[in-house]
Amino acid sequence: MDTVKDRPLIVYHHDDLDGHASAAVVWYFNKDRNITYYEVNHTDEIKPPKNCDVYLVDMVFPRDIMLELRQNNDFVWIDHHQTAIDNLSDEHFTGIQRVGQAGCVLTWENFNVISQRRGNPPLDLPYFIQIFGDFDVWNNKNEYYWNDTVLPVKYAMEMQETLPSNPDNIWRSLFNEDELHSMYLGVIMNCILEKGRIIQQYVTKTDATFAKNNAFVGKFEGWRALILNNGARNGSNAFNAVFDSEKHDIMIAYVQVADGIKYSLYTPKTEYIHVGELATKYGGGGHAGAGGFYIKDTVLPFEF
Repeated sequence: MDTVKDRPLIVYHHDDLDGHASAAVVWYFNKDRNITYYEVNHTDEIKPPKNCDVYLVDMVFPRDIMLELRQNNDFVWIDHHQTAIDNLSDEHFTGIQRVGQAGCVLTWENFNVISQRRGNPPLDLPYFIQIFGDFDVWNNKNEYYWNDTVLPVKYAMEMQETLPSNPDNIWRSLFNEDELHSMYLGVIMNCILEKGRIIQQYVTKTDATFAKNNAFVGKFEGWRALILNNGARNGSNAFNAVFDSEKHDIMIAYVQVADGIKYSLYTPKTEYIHVGELATKYGGGGHAGAGGFYIKDTVLPFEF
């Protein structure tokens, strides 16, 4: 008779650091299984599998695909994107769908709950997972922690191999469990921080120069927008040198890809602007403070 370990395990994960970290957490709790990973984004089309264990982390597919995945597999969906959760609020999915924490943090919580149900003690959230999660949900209320730890770690991780399907990924070191793990992990994290702080200095300076020379102002869905053609590099941080809350409501980064244009939206004014909802009008989605969409039309949707 086939056991759970014999069943195919498939992990679909988003194509950013949170998605990679979420998939790495799935691997950590399933090291004894053969896992097939698929890095996906919201424009990718998939052929849903059958009779598999399937995890979809930090991502959502169109409704028909989600229902097919649930019907034909042991399907777990873990996500934190508000528009995605709202669009499927009339359906029930195993897993965690909750706004406020990143996908990697929710994925750890999911397996922690399962572990405790099996009689094991609670597992502490790894510090590095917390850092990645804080970046993804833009938890920057503590400016010192944000600038001295979160941003440097994020920049340094971009220089590492974080794709879970690559056997040389950094997760195997971060999740190392030998007797010297605590000390070993501390050395790794210190190296990541040191490298990240150097990268951060360079990125901050180049972002400021680029934004001052290239940002322009327009209107998007009635809001005053500060706009950059920079491919969403470094998120809203790319606008730090030029964004003025007295003059601008939202930030938009865009880049032409393949047969269309990809847009990333940001705002600090989440008390009355939800850029994720703005993005849904164009087939995208996201959070109150960050969202995005992709359209094939190469005409920029701005008013000047």
